[in-house]
Parts: sequence; structure tokens; C-alpha cells
Amino acid sequence: MKRIETPSKQPAAGWWYVSFSGVSAFLGAAFVQARTKPAAIRRTHFLGIYPAGVEDVLCLPITEAEIKKHVPTGMRDRLLTERETRKLGGKRVGE
Repeated sequence: MKRIETPSKQPAAGWWYVSFSGVSAFLGAAFVQARTKPAAIRRTHFLGIYPAGVEDVLCLPITEAEIKKHVPTGMRDRLLTERETRKLGGKRVGE
């Protein structure tokens, strides 16, 4: 019997920028691959990089071209410090 492939209704996995903040401080950021915004946040838990004390999460899609151009492989799938995030062009709210 021939197996028929049906197209997936799930979007292809893309890159996401996930930024974490506490009550009054930046706690870190990460670039992770996932299909959706909730999946990107779950991915940070799976990788063990979701920091303690999170009050707010910002999660934005990033194009493949942007990730390749601006984010070195070694800075993906890990929690980045504020210094590392700023080195990549990150800014605080209001800057």
C-alpha cells in the first residue's frame, strides 16, 4: 500500500528573538527556532535557558536572512547577557 503524504498545517520552524525581564531588570535574551511564539518560549524551557524571576517575555519573529547576517551560530540557542545582546544591536525600551 502506498503511503500518501498530507501537507502539514503547522508552519515551518523559524527563528525567534525571546527577551526576558524581571520587575526592573533585563534577565537575558535568546534566539531559538520554533514554529510559533508559544513554542519558542517552551523551547527556552527545554534548553534550560528560561531565567528565574521572569515577569515579562518579549518574543519576536526573526527572518532567516537576519539571523544569518547578524547572529553568529555560537550565540543561538543559549541565554545571552545584556552585553552580548547590545553587541548584536539590542536596545532598552526608550533608547
